[in-house]
Amino acid sequence: MSCRLTRADWTNTRLIRTDVERELLELKAQPGKDIAILGSSPLTVDLWRLGLVDELRLLLNLVVLGSGASLLAGADLTRFDLARTRQFSTGTLQLTYTPNPSHQPRDPHQGKTF
Repeated sequence: MSCRLTRADWTNTRLIRTDVERELLELKAQPGKDIAILGSSPLTVDLWRLGLVDELRLLLNLVVLGSGASLLAGADLTRFDLARTRQFSTGTLQLTYTPNPSHQPRDPHQGKTF
């Protein structure tokens, strides 16, 4: 997803400039591996609100800064449960969250198979 790029030359990359929800639903309907978003918390929050996030993996590096923006500002964090944790030898933690079905919004695409 990009507002600025006109092309993406990376392997297995698809540039989405408009109608992100429709495009992602089409991608999810295709066979294949995971769809990954690296480094875009505003996009992640938008997809979270649309109910398009199946799993959220956060890498937590133990560095403290004095201030900054909230990672998932505007996201309803009650909609996901902490499913797994993993600690790497560097001290970095991987936190994996999955949807909590009792806190999901009504699915606007109910009846569609992803």
